[in-house]
Amino acid sequence: MAAPAYLAARAPPEAPDDLGRHCCLCYRYTSSGTIHVWEFAKDEHRFARTVPGSFVTNDVDLMRDAAVSALGVACLPRPCVDRQIESGALVEVLCGWAPVLPPNQLYYPSRRQPTAAFRAFVEALRI
Repeated sequence: MAAPAYLAARAPPEAPDDLGRHCCLCYRYTSSGTIHVWEFAKDEHRFARTVPGSFVTNDVDLMRDAAVSALGVACLPRPCVDRQIESGALVEVLCGWAPVLPPNQLYYPSRRQPTAAFRAFVEALRI
């Protein structure tokens, strides 16, 4: 994702290799300290790339706001940026390169009486 103002100053990336010429906004995992590796898929070919990061954070909301502020290109889950895409604050780049992620799965014992909070969590995952 990137802001139209960011893309107005430079050509949008057309392939993952083009990201080397862009300011990339990266996510650092707090548990391991590693930087998120961007994943791509084209046809049947799946691969991952470490992108050069000019901005690193461990906060997805901050990374989204940095992208909206035209600081660079961000790799964010679509649900995190739906409102910004709908409003035009962000646009999708590298269309057709995003991998399809497997659905979430949850295993839990069915014989125990689940708490109200757990039932609400399960219901939220079903949506």
